[in-house]
Amino acid sequence: MESLTDEQRALFADGGQLDDYEVLKPIGKGKFSVVYKAKRRHDGQAVALKKIAIFDMMNVKAREKTLKEVRLVQSVSHPNIIQYLDAFVQNNELYIAFEWAEAGDLKRQVRKANEKGVRFDERTIWRYFTQLCGAILYLHQNRIMHRDLKPANIFLTLKGVVKVGDLGLGRYLSENTMEARSKVGTPLYMSPEVLRGESYDWKSDVWSMGCILYELAMLRSPFKSEGLNLVGLFQKINKGYYEPIPDVYSDHLRTLVKRMISLTASGRPNAQEVWEFCRTRPSSAALQERMRQHQAATENDNDAANNGPETRSSRLQRTRSKLTPERDVPSRPSSSDQQQETPPQSRPPSSQGDASTAPTEEVTRTRHAVARMELLFERLKILRYDKVLNKHISPTHFACESRALPRITPQARFEDMCTLSYWLISLLGGEARRNDEHNNDPPIVTTQKILLAAEKAGVSVVAQLSAPALTSGVGIEVCELLDVLSTAVLCGEAYCTTPPEYPKEPVETLECDALDVTDDDGQQNESGDKFGESTASLGIEEDDVFSRWVVVKEETHDDKANEMIHADIDPVAWVLERRRMLPKLQEILQNKLQRRPAESSWRVRLDQVQTQAESIVGERESMQNGITHIQATRQKQVEQLEVYEKQLNTRYLRARRLYDEGTTRLTKCRDEMLIAQENVNRATVEIARLQAAKSEQANALKAADARITDNSRLLERKRQLRHLIDENRELGLKLQVLHDYWTRKQQRVVQCSHLKS
Repeated sequence: MESLTDEQRALFADGGQLDDYEVLKPIGKGKFSVVYKAKRRHDGQAVALKKIAIFDMMNVKAREKTLKEVRLVQSVSHPNIIQYLDAFVQNNELYIAFEWAEAGDLKRQVRKANEKGVRFDERTIWRYFTQLCGAILYLHQNRIMHRDLKPANIFLTLKGVVKVGDLGLGRYLSENTMEARSKVGTPLYMSPEVLRGESYDWKSDVWSMGCILYELAMLRSPFKSEGLNLVGLFQKINKGYYEPIPDVYSDHLRTLVKRMISLTASGRPNAQEVWEFCRTRPSSAALQERMRQHQAATENDNDAANNGPETRSSRLQRTRSKLTPERDVPSRPSSSDQQQETPPQSRPPSSQGDASTAPTEEVTRTRHAVARMELLFERLKILRYDKVLNKHISPTHFACESRALPRITPQARFEDMCTLSYWLISLLGGEARRNDEHNNDPPIVTTQKILLAAEKAGVSVVAQLSAPALTSGVGIEVCELLDVLSTAVLCGEAYCTTPPEYPKEPVETLECDALDVTDDDGQQNESGDKFGESTASLGIEEDDVFSRWVVVKEETHDDKANEMIHADIDPVAWVLERRRMLPKLQEILQNKLQRRPAESSWRVRLDQVQTQAESIVGERESMQNGITHIQATRQKQVEQLEVYEKQLNTRYLRARRLYDEGTTRLTKCRDEMLIAQENVNRATVEIARLQAAKSEQANALKAADARITDNSRLLERKRQLRHLIDENRELGLKLQVLHDYWTRKQQRVVQCSHLKS
């Protein structure tokens, strides 16, 4: 607290203390913070207690940013925004108490809906989104930009009330500030202008709201796909690629999503306009009637598909419906427009389902793949792939799984995709070659190498494709990859794409009977050869021969465009040449028909189809009887399964109850264990502190004992005393010598004085 300014300390003037709360368990952890579920002691209210290490781990700039968040949450108050309750600093850590949302966040609800295979009905979507819009409108009116709107930051109570939380990236804009430039937020919900680093305004939040509304309808983010990297995500957002919302939802909702996810900020509505759009939404009765009509239309389509002749699309739709679980639409009470309503996870899904949604999406993707494959097939024929690679594929080879014989295995189809991809990349100048040592790579590794090689070859569009989606070797993604590569090859080569221009030659006008062309009834020609009962037995390629036939029509003088082409060839010589070459041409055509019957003319294929259709019609009654028998057997088995299910439920009712009780006790024990573990951790910290204090006291005691028992100074005194004694002895000896010397000198002086006298 000493490092805080007076203004910052004022934020916690009315704050409480940690003893006011009973910490129950941790529920989340960040870089500098931990969020706990706690209970306020004086009233028992559940709260979310956020502990932030603002002094020990944060620098001054990060600390100021955190305190701005405190100011921001203290300044807002709205029924659809997580309510700030308390803030205080204790033990050098910041604690912030927020309102507790019992039902979790919206991301959890979307995930649970995906796991159960259900959709939110439109009334629930409008109820949630209207509350979200009200909260954002309140923030914008108070000049606060959220900047991190996503389902994980939108919470729900048990009564279905939406609460917007996590204003950590929120920013207050003054009256003179209309735009921001900080690149913050979550990439999946980040607007294009933020991704590009440009300035942005309030409509960046509107983009995020549009992504959330889309996710409520489709149960996934509009720009999320499996295996998509960050660069691909940015490209996808900047191009605005996302799957449209199906017509099971109203035009009102789909129009709003389209406007909110507009690439240009000027094309998006502001929060006030979105709020007005929510207020004018269709009534609950109208939405319920629309849902009923959609379900009735779906049932009629299914009945028509079951009763009518089986077509390729109906078979495909039935196959997809078996593979795709039925998506049930949860029912809502009539008071769904009110906020006080139970959220979707507290109600079981209804028995009526939106059975047509998933199959319709799959059929649509398959149709797109077939159309893309047709274009790809034509481009591959232009590139003469069959001559170069010695391979032959069908016009729907990569579009969908084929039931025709012979069956193509998924591995073979994947190998065909890899072979074509590497060949096309090599035509683009890439060095992509399938080495023998790379043939054992997993499919995901192989597809990643193909995408990387394509990007290196200059085809940057493949960056938005998903490598896992290519591992199946079939589907719209595979068709897109090969189509993009073949298009790049054709654009880079000197291929002529304009129709040929033939020289105009004068042709002689012939009468109809002079042409002597065999008629369609297979009549015998002039040479006596008979070709069968139809011209189909000729095996002539329509594209090669039929295009050169001369069509005779009545001549008119005013029709210059369609007048007869005159030839300068002698008709008699032409008839003779035709008779001479006819046997040889027949032999060539018959050999071709025997070698490659699949490449014969469409008339041969038509005869085969007619023959097979007659056999199918002949066996229709037996097939219907078999299907009726199978349906009766299936119904009987379903009834038996229902009886077995009831018996099992009755038999194991007590076990289920015991299991639920045990689960409840286990959850309670886990909570108690977490509390006990936290107490143990606190006790461990206290023991460590006491041990450290004990060690310090022991060291101090040892030092004092050493000082008490130390005799070094006494020994030093004794040494000095012995030294003094030695010096004293030497001094006495010197004095004695001097005394003797002085005595002898005195004696000499006396003797000398006596001698002189």
